[in-house]
Amino acid sequence: MDRRAHDGGSDGAGELADVLERHADAGIDPDRDAIRDAIRDAIREPDPVTRRGRYPDPDGLTDLKSPTPFQLGCPLRHARPLVVLALAAILVTPALALLPQDAPAAPAAAKPTLPDAKDLLRKSVDAVGGAEARAKKKSMEMKGTMEMPGQNLKGAIVSRYLQPNKMLTVVDLPGLGEMRSGYDGAVGWSSSKLQGARLMTPKELETMAREADYMKDVDPLKRYDTVETTGAATIGGFDCWKVKAKKGEETSTLWFEKSTGLARAVAMTIETQLGKMPVTTIFTEYKEFDGIKLPVRTEVIQAGTKIVTAYDVVTFDTVDAAAFELPTEVKALLEPEPAEEGEDEAGNPSESGKDAAKGSDKPAAAPATPAKP
Repeated sequence: MDRRAHDGGSDGAGELADVLERHADAGIDPDRDAIRDAIRDAIREPDPVTRRGRYPDPDGLTDLKSPTPFQLGCPLRHARPLVVLALAAILVTPALALLPQDAPAAPAAAKPTLPDAKDLLRKSVDAVGGAEARAKKKSMEMKGTMEMPGQNLKGAIVSRYLQPNKMLTVVDLPGLGEMRSGYDGAVGWSSSKLQGARLMTPKELETMAREADYMKDVDPLKRYDTVETTGAATIGGFDCWKVKAKKGEETSTLWFEKSTGLARAVAMTIETQLGKMPVTTIFTEYKEFDGIKLPVRTEVIQAGTKIVTAYDVVTFDTVDAAAFELPTEVKALLEPEPAEEGEDEAGNPSESGKDAAKGSDKPAAAPATPAKP
């Protein structure tokens, strides 16, 4: 008979010793109590006499050469697969803890839901008192100061508006004199001592017509073809929602304050005498007048120059339509230029000019016959 069939030292306990030795070499200190419990469960066999479950003496494991299959009360070789599995489950657990583990993937941050841009524009109307309150006022006059801190200039400003689309602004700066610009619903113009009078170019006229719209601040959706909320941003110290707005080929950026709904800034590119120029306007302060909230302090950044406008007096329904009549020097620009001799007012040859041209094609008259003496 093969001795190994009865010698636990070469069959079961020997294998256990090998397993423990290999883990000791790996620097892993197994939990002996856990091993005992696992072996108990793995090799439990009914007693052949009492038919009740018997457990080997776990303390016998301290002397790995002493137990034999008969002393354990069961054929250990039959239980060996279960023991090995139990040991593997116990011994591999601390080993796994020593291996680098992949950190659990952080849950993807939920993309913040942006408010609808059209809702933001509507809320901005409610924030200033609504369209109905503005429509009741047929005209508005605002008086205050305009300052250019970088140039050390400060003077008076008066802005007048009349429904539906007339506008006049007069600025008087020391050393520069009075500068006026206006729109009468059809003609856009400017006049100053430095530059004289001039008519707005077609592109400038588009911008001026939009600004002259009396209801522009309470009907913002009419000003743009498309609007889209692009995110959150801070401007002028105000926590805002940022909106991209388009009108034809022109693109503007709008900022609406989160807490109040007020329009806080607008950035756009405008046409000037010098060409296209980016302009950013920040509405730093609002004040209520007769139920209508207006931006009374603005900061404009244009071509690296900061212009601060502050209004302290606002009146409604006091502006006469005569205030928007074109100045004499502007009317002169609209009059046709005097036609040159031989042309009508449109620059076409006149009838007299045609006759003169025809006469020039005729042969010269023969000289008169000298009288006989």
